Amino acid sequence: MVVAALVLADCTGGSGSHHPPPSHSPAPTPSGNGTGVSTSVRCPPPPSYSQPRADRSRYTLGVRLDVSHGIVHGKEALSFTPDLTTDQLVFRLWPNAPPQAAEGAHLSVGTIESNGQKLPAHLTDPTTLVVPMPQGIAAADTIVVSMPFTLTLPGAVLDRLSHDGTTVLLGSFFPVLPWVEGQGWALDPPTTTLAEASTDPTADFDVTIHVPKGLQVLASGQSDRPHHWAATAVRDFAIAIGHFKTATNVLYAPDPITVTIGVESTVAAPPLAQLLERIDETLGSLANRYGSYPWESFSLVLVNVLGRSGIEYPNLVFEGAQGIDRVTTHEIAHQWFYSLVGNDQARDPWLDEALATWAAAQVDGFLPFIQQQPIHGAAEDHVGSPMTFWDHHSSVYELGVYFRGVQALASLGSPALVDCALRTYVAQQAYRVATPSDLLDALDTVIPNATAKLAGFGIHP
Repeated sequence: MVVAALVLADCTGGSGSHHPPPSHSPAPTPSGNGTGVSTSVRCPPPPSYSQPRADRSRYTLGVRLDVSHGIVHGKEALSFTPDLTTDQLVFRLWPNAPPQAAEGAHLSVGTIESNGQKLPAHLTDPTTLVVPMPQGIAAADTIVVSMPFTLTLPGAVLDRLSHDGTTVLLGSFFPVLPWVEGQGWALDPPTTTLAEASTDPTADFDVTIHVPKGLQVLASGQSDRPHHWAATAVRDFAIAIGHFKTATNVLYAPDPITVTIGVESTVAAPPLAQLLERIDETLGSLANRYGSYPWESFSLVLVNVLGRSGIEYPNLVFEGAQGIDRVTTHEIAHQWFYSLVGNDQARDPWLDEALATWAAAQVDGFLPFIQQQPIHGAAEDHVGSPMTFWDHHSSVYELGVYFRGVQALASLGSPALVDCALRTYVAQQAYRVATPSDLLDALDTVIPNATAKLAGFGIHP
């Protein structure tokens, strides 16, 4: 997830660029080969989506908001079935990362229990809570743990956690298990900049949300009864709370998707019907290019505090009203590149950010604009670098990952062929945590020597 890097806002780092005119072009007309690209492109039909693990983790959350004090009281129960033997459990407490902690956020965890037994735990850093399991947890065995947690919210800040009067954003707000299938625990350090370091496996969520009377809730997944939300096979769960003007429709792409727009009551925004039409068009265009949207709902919330930025979560985007023409398509594209196909966002931030920017450039028609931007210095050949590198070059992070990543993909030749490879990549890596090698393999299959061509941009397996 990313705090939307003002993708097409004023470019810094000496690019000397100007805003492109906002535009929104439809996706290519689907051809007889079912790839969503021109019949002149030889693109093999993509495979069906890989399926999420049947024994994926399941979270049960209880969330109660004390809006007057800016406190969230929570309870969490989690079932976890590793595919490798492990001698510990690890929870990431992302509200304690340096930028969020500096803003005033803090997440604390109470006693952790399993089968009525208290489990000792200790912090190895403010974001990493380790629970030793001396007897070990064998591969394919299931453990169920529970814990209370308390989240202190910051004030009205441009971030994934925010408390602006009665408007509250809750993103990356509860303890999560950063397990990667076939690898184990993702223990990347938190970033020191306003970016992300999370790696979340696909899981199911059963969430009960209580807020003060009169406030509305929009969240990942769907509400099937008062105060209750459920989300299936998603990487995270996020919540927006406040006084919203809302509208909903159903998009068929081709399966039905319940699309909801929520606008903070004090936000000046286009008519709700117009916003819904924009979301529908974008979802449809992206699905046509990269594969069907696999969930039953999608919501977008416009709030004052985010200005020209956006933040993506599964089935839900937080966005500032000033960013509608700039970041909407980028944020929705993250439903494919981060939400459906995951990645280690600390090690490989380009895998979701460059691909979401590429998708937006294709759908909104600003690929030529990005191709024309001069990019030099650290931003020129470090597209594949981790956040530990970009934390020291934060002023050119957007140029070096978002823009230069798009330039790298454009260097491969036909944009339609790149889209062809991305469609296969999405199908093969759906619900998984992908690596650069996974993407490069998909590109090499369609575009000879793609890996060699991208090495000059700092992209490696």
